[in-house]
Amino acid sequence: MEIIKGIKNLNSDWDGAVLSIGNFDGVHLAHKNICAKLKEKSKSEKLSSVILTFDPHPLSIVAPERCPSLMTTLSEKIRRLENEEVDLMVVEPFTKELSNFSPEEFVATYISNGIKAKHVLVGYNFHFGRNREGDIEYLKMLGENSDFFVEVLDPFTFQGKIVSSTEIRKMLSSGSVAEASTLLGTRHSLEGLVEKGDGRGSGIGFPTANIAPPSTLIPSNGVYACWSKVKTFSSDLFPTVLNIGKRPTFDGQSVTIEAHILDWKGRNIYGQEIRLEFVERIRDEFKFASVEKLVEQISLDVEKARSILKK
Repeated sequence: MEIIKGIKNLNSDWDGAVLSIGNFDGVHLAHKNICAKLKEKSKSEKLSSVILTFDPHPLSIVAPERCPSLMTTLSEKIRRLENEEVDLMVVEPFTKELSNFSPEEFVATYISNGIKAKHVLVGYNFHFGRNREGDIEYLKMLGENSDFFVEVLDPFTFQGKIVSSTEIRKMLSSGSVAEASTLLGTRHSLEGLVEKGDGRGSGIGFPTANIAPPSTLIPSNGVYACWSKVKTFSSDLFPTVLNIGKRPTFDGQSVTIEAHILDWKGRNIYGQEIRLEFVERIRDEFKFASVEKLVEQISLDVEKARSILKK
């Protein structure tokens, strides 16, 4: 998949393209369905398949107070979309100026003149242009005038649930990481740098890698079974017990992310980038009556995590 940063850098010497437009946060099953249809249509029409997405998320510019925590960084979004084998991805910087484009300006700049789309695939709730003024019916009308056809995709459902980024974010925010991963079609992940902590984990026999809070969505406080990968040192995945929370037994005040990597016998990983892939929630975070009780529970958490990760 070719990546173009900004429509101005696109050299579209083709006769047309099949296009889909969206944020593609999480690149979940509904997005994968769009990509499959995009490829199918591009093959039948003998046109290039193109995705147009925006960075940063439009709401971060238009209404920052309503912008959700995203499931994927731009680099992770690109990595996942590369697996879908679309020909081209245009990443358009979203600016205040762009947010003020009329629907007509948006279509002319991106669909008609920029990408030269002949076929546009959009979701059932697609809106575009200033204040979301453009809807699907208006897009169809503009398409008739600009020689492109609009195909509207029905809501994509899996196991009776409509798959959407909003719904998956709600699942993650409640700790339902296994359910969220099913709708994502892959495990939800976090990436961050390992920071030096206060050493309490080592002091009680369970050393942890303390991860700097990433910019992406962090599941709710609790203990999780995960796989972890320390990118610099190994491509292997290691079973991990992850705690997200305030460490109430030690009267902590701020949320920390602490990974106890099982079977890790590697080098010091301070300052290294770690990737955490969530598998299942083990339990809520509790305040224990003593450190000894906490150690007993962590031992049980390790056993539970090993059992989960063997499945």
